[in-house]
Amino acid sequence: MKKTTPELQSKSRISTEQPKKIDALNDHAWELRIACGEKALQSAERASKLATKCNYRKGLADSYRTMAFVHAMKGEYSDAMNLSSQAQAVYEDIYDKHGQSVTLDIMGVVQRKMADYSEALRLHEQSLDLSKTTGNRQREAETLDNIGSVYSAHGKFEEALDCYQKALDVANSTGDHICKASLLKNIGTVYKHLGDYRIALDYMQKSHSAYKFVNDALGQAKCLNNIGIIQGRIGLYSEALESYNASLKALQALGDVRGEAMTLGNMGITYGQMGATSAALECHLKGLDTAIKTGDKFWESRTLNNIAIVFREMEDYDAAVGNYRKSAAICREIEDERFGAVVLKNMGEVLHKQGNDTEALDCLKKSLPFIITAGNEDCLSRTYCDLAEIYRDTGDLAAAIEHYNKSLDIAKTNDYALCQSDALMGIGSVCFLQGSSGKALENLGKALSIAEKIGTKDIIYQIHHRLSDVYESIGDFKAALEHSRSFHRVKEEILNEKSENTRRKMMALHEVETAKRDAKLSDLRSIQLAERGNKLAEAVDERDKLLEERKYLMRIAAHNLKSPIHAIETWSMLKDKTTVTNKELTDRLRMVNRIARENLRALQNILSSEAIETGKMRIEPVRVNLARIAREVVDNYRADALEKSISIHFCHKKNHHYAWVDNSIAIQILDNLMSNAVKYTPQGKSIYVTVSNSGEHILLKVKDEGPGITEKDKNRLFQQFAWLSAKPTGDKRSTGLGLFIVKKLVEKTGGRVWCESESGKGAVFVVEFPQQAQVREGVPK
Repeated sequence: MKKTTPELQSKSRISTEQPKKIDALNDHAWELRIACGEKALQSAERASKLATKCNYRKGLADSYRTMAFVHAMKGEYSDAMNLSSQAQAVYEDIYDKHGQSVTLDIMGVVQRKMADYSEALRLHEQSLDLSKTTGNRQREAETLDNIGSVYSAHGKFEEALDCYQKALDVANSTGDHICKASLLKNIGTVYKHLGDYRIALDYMQKSHSAYKFVNDALGQAKCLNNIGIIQGRIGLYSEALESYNASLKALQALGDVRGEAMTLGNMGITYGQMGATSAALECHLKGLDTAIKTGDKFWESRTLNNIAIVFREMEDYDAAVGNYRKSAAICREIEDERFGAVVLKNMGEVLHKQGNDTEALDCLKKSLPFIITAGNEDCLSRTYCDLAEIYRDTGDLAAAIEHYNKSLDIAKTNDYALCQSDALMGIGSVCFLQGSSGKALENLGKALSIAEKIGTKDIIYQIHHRLSDVYESIGDFKAALEHSRSFHRVKEEILNEKSENTRRKMMALHEVETAKRDAKLSDLRSIQLAERGNKLAEAVDERDKLLEERKYLMRIAAHNLKSPIHAIETWSMLKDKTTVTNKELTDRLRMVNRIARENLRALQNILSSEAIETGKMRIEPVRVNLARIAREVVDNYRADALEKSISIHFCHKKNHHYAWVDNSIAIQILDNLMSNAVKYTPQGKSIYVTVSNSGEHILLKVKDEGPGITEKDKNRLFQQFAWLSAKPTGDKRSTGLGLFIVKKLVEKTGGRVWCESESGKGAVFVVEFPQQAQVREGVPK
């Protein structure tokens, strides 16, 4: 039957309108591919169905290309390669060179992420040839950018910078600001890997400005994330957290959940660098929840690895290994062999610290083939060193030497000075164990020379220690003494640097907390402006009260310090006497030490009292061995007790009694209790300190044989500035703050403290610490 004219017109209209609709859907999907992958997938899938129905082959290839890109971003590499291959076949069939070039680049990116760098380069170079053939300069710059990223991932940074610079020249000539922004970010990343953080930061900030110029909010957020990483590396912790918070805010506004999780992870790493383990865990757990909710296995595995690193720093090796195992299992599930190898390597190092050398060796051996394939020579050199260390500790010295030499060969080839020094030190140590002192001295000498050139003090002091042992074994006591002195000198320098670093970290934390407090104060001022009157008067009264307390505390400090400073000044004049005996000098020095400790404790109590009252005290609970802390504090008081002929008895049923408490807080609590016990116990009596388990808690008891506590005094025992009727022996002074501080600190850790006493029968102070924090799936909240 012959078709009428209207029917023919309708068919013609459908045939021209459908491709336009499909192209519009594909264009929309391509624009969304980075900012919102799920929506991009939905749009591309609709386009592919329509294209299949009307046999629009270019539309089908474009939809496959977008879907491949999104799957690659999600780490679903098999799906990405399958869709890319289908798109490439269609583009070749219809002679679409632009489509071929873009798809080849996607396939190259996937191969790069799978660590097949030679295949990635081959694909990108094919894409570059096609873009040059078509004269598409924008595509040429994008492909050069991808080639640079392959070199960067492979650790060939000079080649990477060369490619990025060529691409940047093209982008500048074509006015492609989007590509320019990406290239500036990538150049910054290379300098970050090279350790040139100032240059890296400069490029990242230029990239951020370029993204801002083209109004790319996602690009800006990613740059801020990178800026935060670099700021953290150079110790600008508060600035890093500020950058992360700005990035997080932008990503939340964009709905980029995966980017959110990544930024939270980086914030957690920075908090970890600052020693704020609770804040680090909080960030990582938020990131983990996000990854689990969105089904992002790729980022879930990385977050679990980060959580394990926090526990490793806390020396909670069981929790660290548990999270490493979870991360490794996910890597196996998603076939992410490259990151799985990193996790296995990390887990092997922790297992070795636990003394589980058999499993540690197994983990490192399993990770080795993938580390070799990945081509990361620095990581490979370190892995051989890790293996050698285990072989050395388990007595297989031949295998240890073999693996140290492998590490050394790689380090020499790639000019990795730090790895060379590590490997040479290891070889020297094994030679010493084998009885070859000459070879030990030769290798340790080379290791020291390299370490001193690069100024790596952590290795320098270890080498001096080993050299001292070797020289002592061969009877060269002069050389042994010189290296021993160098060992102690460098170790002291390291401790001073760590102390300074800790101070900077605390300042950064203080700045962060101050910023939060200022924001709260700003809100409070707004309320006060609206509701003046009584609230304002109360605030003024509270301020006056705090000022009076501070003045009072300062008077106590001045009074307590005046006498000991005068005594120290007088005793220091002994140096001018010629008849001073060694015993007299030793006694005076011991007295100076005791007075210094007493006044340091008094000052610490004054500062703690102010911090508690003003709400500025920061508590960082971790899992600590209370038995170890108790022993250390008790040992510090043995000399003071001996002066009064007091016996101290320390009892614990096992060596490990773990409690969940801030380490420095636990020390301060026990220090105050021991000070009181020594202060109130008469001469010739005893003090008993015990640590024991009690269900979900650890009990710490300090018992003295002093005058005890009256019923009247019990009611004001833990009050601030409370002086009791019992008087300290030996004319000791008291600030009236010790037990007040103890109670407040114990309560802040979630514990309890009480006193059991009868007047005239001594006193027992009992502290109950929580044995563990709340736990969710093996991870403390």
